Amino acid sequence: GRAIVHLSNIEELLAMLFAVLSVPVATEVATELFQDQGGFDKKLKLTNYMVLHRGRPREISGWTTVYSRLQNHRGVRNLIAHQGLFRNPPDEHGQVSVALRPPWFKKKGKHLKLSEIKASADELDKIRLEIWDLVTGLSAAL
Repeated sequence: GRAIVHLSNIEELLAMLFAVLSVPVATEVATELFQDQGGFDKKLKLTNYMVLHRGRPREISGWTTVYSRLQNHRGVRNLIAHQGLFRNPPDEHGQVSVALRPPWFKKKGKHLKLSEIKASADELDKIRLEIWDLVTGLSAAL
């Protein structure tokens, strides 16, 4: 759940970042364009374009790192939403493991252990904070 919430918060911050970089275009126009992009991947690509086009070297450098890390973790949302949560029988020590895995009828998918999902959620929380810092830094510079 944390990973999905962080991705939703990140999407909202991407909209803010896009709007700040779109000045002098009205915020309403910029956010409407952003929302019209559809899925998260398209919104992320649009924001990436805008940062690379309008950002200063320092912001571009910071964004490039954030963008790369975000690319590594963005797929977790789809895996959580479209794959099943399975509870494995207890091991010899009585430990129960939980994992996401694709349904038996799907050819594509990825097995994710609970520890991997938690690690992604932790990383997405850090990314969210870094994007917030970028938004506030750019806003202050205007």
